[in-house]
Amino acid sequence: MEKNKYSKSSLFWMGYMYGYIAYTREQSMSFVMKLFKHQQMNDVYYSFHTQGLEWCISNLLELNNKSKEYFDNNYRLKQVMKEKGIH
Repeated sequence: MEKNKYSKSSLFWMGYMYGYIAYTREQSMSFVMKLFKHQQMNDVYYSFHTQGLEWCISNLLELNNKSKEYFDNNYRLKQVMKEKGIH
């Protein structure tokens, strides 16, 4: 298993972002961490960490081809039902 090393400042920013997103979007931390992987967060750290929090979230969603509705539990349920052909 390969271990990635991240800078202390990157880890601090990642933790802050994960916590902020989870709290403001009323989602679990594990959901947010699965959506925005550690490597991706580390990759965008230098260009994102000086930007506003909402700007970062918007751009992270865009990078993952998701809309802001993705944080709505009912929206995700409807997407699953649509994929399975359930009306």
